[in-house]
Amino acid sequence: MLFSILLDESKDSLIILIDEPELSLHPQAQRKLFQLLVEEAKNKQIILSTHSSYFADPSYLGNILKFQKNEEGGIEVHSIKNEGLKSKIKENRNFFFRHRDLFFTSKAIFIEGVEDFDRYSKFCENNGFGDIIPHFYMMNGCGNTEFFKSLCAELGISFCAIVDIDYMEKDSETKRELTIKGLPQNNTKNFYRENFKNIEDIYKAHKEVLKKENIFLLPVPDVIYFLDSEGKPLDDYHKEVETIFKLMNA
Repeated sequence: MLFSILLDESKDSLIILIDEPELSLHPQAQRKLFQLLVEEAKNKQIILSTHSSYFADPSYLGNILKFQKNEEGGIEVHSIKNEGLKSKIKENRNFFFRHRDLFFTSKAIFIEGVEDFDRYSKFCENNGFGDIIPHFYMMNGCGNTEFFKSLCAELGISFCAIVDIDYMEKDSETKRELTIKGLPQNNTKNFYRENFKNIEDIYKAHKEVLKKENIFLLPVPDVIYFLDSEGKPLDDYHKEVETIFKLMNA
């Protein structure tokens, strides 16, 4: 109520500056306050400084500036200038509330989905990479990799992604082959060697090229054939997955 009175009293002011309006507020109260400020901003200019995802609404991307300290100690200012990217974020059903945290981070590791998050998290917890877990962001499949890569470039975020081999299948016949033959739950490397002769060729041909773009390609079509439900590497993949997280943690 007091805040509403202050806003009403300032109706003739040119600019209202508010520093961290989220302080001491319950998340639902932050949501309501944001909607109040949006309404008030129709006839006055309101500038917020915030560390809360509730005030980083994708609907107002053109008005969000991200301030970030660089290695030299200076301040860099980032914003999403690409109009096409803005439209995709507003329309993209794969940009969830968790992704608003990207406006407050300098590093992001994108993984395909819930199963990936669960298994990679357990591997990291058991192998000394626990500090990486807060940087995980799910992207609902590898088809959104380029979208999030572009978003990170605009916001000055260090980008990494872990994708299954089907990331390379968008322009090949392999995806169709996998769909037709099906994937047994007890899958192993030998199964792939016997049934999908071109998977290893695809993997070897693109692994190093993608790594230069910080996209780490798995040699299997799904994380369940790479790590078990406890996050333990299957077959002889331990060195491979450990190398991926060492590179991302560098």
